[in-house]
Amino acid sequence: MSKPRVAFILYRYPLGVSTMIINSIREFAQRGFAVDVFIDRETFHKSPVCFREEDVSLIVRSRKESFLLKVSQVLIGKTVARFGACERLSGRLAPSRTVPMFYPVTGDFAAWLGGEISKNDYRFVIPVDTKSLLCLHKYPHLDRVIYFDMELLDWGRSNPLYKSKRILKNIEYFMIKAIGHVAVPSPKRAELFREINKFPPDRLFVLPVAAMGEPIMRKGKYFRERFRIADHRTVIVYSGNFLPWSLSLEVVESVSSWPEDTALVMHTWNREMQYHEYFLKMQRTAVGHPVYFSFDYIPYDELAAILSSADIGIMFYQAIDGNFTEILFSSNKLAEYLKAGLPVICSDFPSLKAYVSEKNIGVTIPSPAQLPYAIEEVLKRKRILRQNAINCYLEDFQFEKYFDLFFEQLGAATDQNRTRTRWAVGGANHPPDSTREAGDLIS
Repeated sequence: MSKPRVAFILYRYPLGVSTMIINSIREFAQRGFAVDVFIDRETFHKSPVCFREEDVSLIVRSRKESFLLKVSQVLIGKTVARFGACERLSGRLAPSRTVPMFYPVTGDFAAWLGGEISKNDYRFVIPVDTKSLLCLHKYPHLDRVIYFDMELLDWGRSNPLYKSKRILKNIEYFMIKAIGHVAVPSPKRAELFREINKFPPDRLFVLPVAAMGEPIMRKGKYFRERFRIADHRTVIVYSGNFLPWSLSLEVVESVSSWPEDTALVMHTWNREMQYHEYFLKMQRTAVGHPVYFSFDYIPYDELAAILSSADIGIMFYQAIDGNFTEILFSSNKLAEYLKAGLPVICSDFPSLKAYVSEKNIGVTIPSPAQLPYAIEEVLKRKRILRQNAINCYLEDFQFEKYFDLFFEQLGAATDQNRTRTRWAVGGANHPPDSTREAGDLIS
């Protein structure tokens, strides 16, 4: 009998740096599923990843997006920003009409995807984040969909991650009502998701952003060797995107007041950021201070070991909405910092502050302006905080146990709804063809 199949859909979501997604793909494969990962070319090349599991296939759309479609998308975006009627229209029409109307580039990828996923009978189809969900607007088996909601969307208008947020939210809300299940990273985010979307709790799973494998017990030397930082200096690392919501500029601005013999490493996977005005301002601010910028793309499996070459990990967020303030168990940074044995300095949002205090793994502060004080506090307790970080990872941030529960609950939910959903048991009759014309298959 052929293996059951599961499809992951990643459209404009960075697979290569997404801890929970990479680990979920691997866990499905370890449980006897054949896993197909569908991704757009641009996203894959920005953050590539390699799966050693023989039952995981990366299917990258080989064709570039049409220039004319991109131009039309820009023009539509400008029109939408000016006319409120577009928002109202998006809330009244079915996604099969609104996605091509407001997101023609997404609709183009969705058309390719529809042809690809129709070739196999998938037990589960898992879109990662909202734009990936939109790509399934014509998928006939939405009851098989498990929506991995990574960036919690509410009905407010402000969110720097999304343009035309209300239109995106209207389409997402329409589709959520038809899909089978939703997975969110934390119980608090589950509460917010239910409240925002009026979603039944029995179709909602919690699957935290957590790392896999053993913690890094021996400190590395990558950043010290890369930037020739002396051993006596304390290295503080930020790993993530350089954007206003991450307060990256404010972090750099604070370095002028840091304690002696400290250095800041700002590391990002997104190499395109070095051409943005926001980074150029960070760079100008850093002149004359011990600040080092890293644009080396680090394979996911090596990330924690490389982060261990620092002494403290930092993470800050603007308090824009619940997606940013309820970041506990939703942050790739925190999971990887703890696996690397790094004490943390982070935003003092209530749930995050309570957890960091309870576990004694670092210091929370209102803004990066308080970093000089926070660094001094961490240095006073550096050894115990490092041990606590490792203990915290082993207790609360190892992904395997969370996926075990998720998989058990998913099986129970499938059994309860089998007559309604009619999910396939046997899977596909043939493996993916490595020579298919529609896309490149990377095993």
